[in-house]
Amino acid sequence: MTKIALIACAVFAVGAYEPTDADRARWTMSDMMSWRTAIQAYAIDHSVYPDVKTLEELRGAVQPLYIVHAPVVDAWGNPYRYERLTEKNFRLVSAGADGKFDEATWSVPGKRLPFDADAVVTDEGRWMFRSWDLTDAESARRTLGEMREIRTAIEGYVRVHNAYPAAKTMDELRQVVQPDYIKVLPMRDEWGNPFLYELDDKVGYRVVSAGADGKFDRATWSTGGTTNSYADDAVANGDRPGWFRCWEPK
Repeated sequence: MTKIALIACAVFAVGAYEPTDADRARWTMSDMMSWRTAIQAYAIDHSVYPDVKTLEELRGAVQPLYIVHAPVVDAWGNPYRYERLTEKNFRLVSAGADGKFDEATWSVPGKRLPFDADAVVTDEGRWMFRSWDLTDAESARRTLGEMREIRTAIEGYVRVHNAYPAAKTMDELRQVVQPDYIKVLPMRDEWGNPFLYELDDKVGYRVVSAGADGKFDRATWSTGGTTNSYADDAVANGDRPGWFRCWEPK
């Protein structure tokens, strides 16, 4: 019986799962977004972000009222770092796979970063200010979510003004819908490329992501349905719910 048990333990040890850096990055980004939700909920109740010096103090401020369990370390086992930038903004940072903070990079936005880079979440945007490399499938899913939020803001404006926002650029669109119809309007997709917004006589308006290659292909915008290439454009039109053209999940 002893030998059998030892063999079983050996087999289990050999087959033990070791998370990759991609796995740890995905888990860490999920935890950071949970932190962000809790911090923002605190700010809604108190009108300011938590004014604390340590992560333990931050956890004490938000747990358990705003989050059941606030993780103090990332998926590599390294502590997060929090700082309140102003009463209306904050920064939460993971040092990444190498466990070394690089403060000089924290004010530089970035997506699809190497796993040793620092990841940063703030109050700006829907997702993360700095994030690690995602698969195209993950980037596509999150981009479609951001496009849905843009549409919701536009439709909210329409219900009040009975007209589509007369904007020619995303910057102009942001000026008319933020903050009344959305707290922070997503300006870039998850590949880091700017969204496009335009009015159209036939479909009302159009919101477009250029996809993984970052190149708009206007000739495809009248072709509805799904595409199996993340390099293709995704399109949402004002004349129909859902997507006119989107990526096929893989």
